[in-house]
Amino acid sequence: MWRRRSSERALSEALRRAAELLSSWDRALVVGHRDADGVTATAIALRTLEAMGIEAGYEIVQELSSQVLASLASRSVPIWFVDIGAGWLPQLRGLRFVLTDHHPPREAEIPEHVRRDIGEFAELTSDLYGGAVIPEWYGYSGSFEISGAGVTYLLSREILGRNGYLASLAVVGALGDLQDEATGRLEGLNRRILSDAVAEGNMEVELDLRSFGRSSRPAIQYLRFVSDPVIPGVTQCGRCVEAFLRESGIEPGALRARSWEELPREDKKRIVSALVRKALEFGLEPDEISRLIGESYTLVGEEKTIRDAKEFATLLNACVRQGETELAVSLAKGERGATLLLAEEVAKAYRRQLFESLKIVSGTLGLQRRGAVAYFHAGPLVPDSIVGVVTSILMSRYGSAIPVLVGLADTDDMVKASVRLSPRLKGGSLHLGAIVSRSAEAVGGYGGGHAVAAGATIPRGSEEGFIELLVRMVEESLNNEVEL
Repeated sequence: MWRRRSSERALSEALRRAAELLSSWDRALVVGHRDADGVTATAIALRTLEAMGIEAGYEIVQELSSQVLASLASRSVPIWFVDIGAGWLPQLRGLRFVLTDHHPPREAEIPEHVRRDIGEFAELTSDLYGGAVIPEWYGYSGSFEISGAGVTYLLSREILGRNGYLASLAVVGALGDLQDEATGRLEGLNRRILSDAVAEGNMEVELDLRSFGRSSRPAIQYLRFVSDPVIPGVTQCGRCVEAFLRESGIEPGALRARSWEELPREDKKRIVSALVRKALEFGLEPDEISRLIGESYTLVGEEKTIRDAKEFATLLNACVRQGETELAVSLAKGERGATLLLAEEVAKAYRRQLFESLKIVSGTLGLQRRGAVAYFHAGPLVPDSIVGVVTSILMSRYGSAIPVLVGLADTDDMVKASVRLSPRLKGGSLHLGAIVSRSAEAVGGYGGGHAVAAGATIPRGSEEGFIELLVRMVEESLNNEVEL
């Protein structure tokens, strides 16, 4: 591993080169990934180009492919790839491009001996991919330390200087990619970006009970949806929450009228203390109980439904999963009013679709288990656009018992696989992105991702082989970790 000081210099040099390239353009096309991180990265790039006086359009795509790249090349316009593209670097070399991505490259065409010398490495990557800014190259984790929106903000900051709104967007992108899940707070380069948002008055940070809907849900629902960890007999059950509150001397009615954010601090302390006592009674370990508390991130001056940065990320995700990418980008760029109202209606439809999909998987299909891996194949019953979200939700429910969970769903002519790692294994040596990439390529597909979350597209009929390879490599990795 390179010394971080050297890595910082190399990353700074990559940002400087990319900024010079961008400054030489008079027009551009921003190509972003279809999720909250990609949408916030796209908005940051568009606002940056506008400030530079560069005419720009954008496209949001689920993934790159030879066909997508051929279509982009035919447009003869410089391209800024955001939160996407690191796995396709060799195929990009004929394009005029800048790339800000936190994913690890699948094939960098860089000799191993060069990678060991940070100076030589930086020089060679500059020659091969002068417009690429990929923090993974310089020792930063794209799973925990920096998001696609974060890398894009760093380049924007190199050009325009510190910007509180754009920094807060980068925080939203990181939260959309669950980069706070391992420790309950943002780390690494994400933390530096957060400091920009706080310093400019766009964001506030506080320790709080971790759940979803801090600003928008009644507090009693906020308690019900505490899931990391699940506290048996208390969370995940409406009647149980009410009984728990009464047992703790707290009137449930007071928690129906206000959001968790609106509760007095003393009330929150009483409730959290009671939750901790209940968790200890049920035998939860101290490290599990400590995960109840983490940082919350509030967007200062925003509407109630998106004041909580995680809720904003969820709203953006809902829009893109429902095909409303233009709406999501407009919202991320700062449009409110009718745009926000429409986005909230889209989110309602998304939640209904997600609820039905979870019922299908949990009830009709169920999970199959093979060694360290559990999986489901939804076929056409669950849209491929949300199978990743379904997989993530199920992992949050069953992660204490399942090391790896795979969700499969049909696309037009292929099968999409979404793979998630149990929270209890985060920070270990098992890297899902590498395992999923090798498993997918072995059956004629392609894939990749991060240590804790990855995805693949594989041919129909290859699912059995894909799962078999995945199980073998996951178990080999887990066994090696135990031996160490």
